[in-house]
Amino acid sequence: MEDNDLIEMRLQGLISIVKEAINGKLKYDPDAETYQDWVKNWDFVIEIRLKKEKRSIWVKFENGEVEVSTEKFDKPPKIILEGKHDDIVDYCNGELDRLIDVILMRKIKVKKGLRIDPLSFLTMRTLDDAILLDRLDKLITNK
Repeated sequence: MEDNDLIEMRLQGLISIVKEAINGKLKYDPDAETYQDWVKNWDFVIEIRLKKEKRSIWVKFENGEVEVSTEKFDKPPKIILEGKHDDIVDYCNGELDRLIDVILMRKIKVKKGLRIDPLSFLTMRTLDDAILLDRLDKLITNK
């Protein structure tokens, strides 16, 4: 299999995961106090930049519909995410523990649009874990 074929196959796989995850979030309980609330009434484009593949995927929300493409849409992106394929797949999966979401948010850069407070993903139950994680991260990265 040629490199371009492999890249295209991974892009198509990511498209299906992103579409499924986003559609799932659109159907999420409207009273929920989690990040799924962001998708309510969205009417714009998100660009997902895949660093290793040096390609992008565009996700368009319009009239309650979600469209995902490897080609740009007419509208410019309001939100730009950048990261590695696997990190974005894991993040979009939506079935991860919230603490893992916090870890993944460190790997996915928000280049434009949403400014996310990582603690917004946490419940009080996991707040102590998040504080510990933050301390460990500072020790590991010498920050």
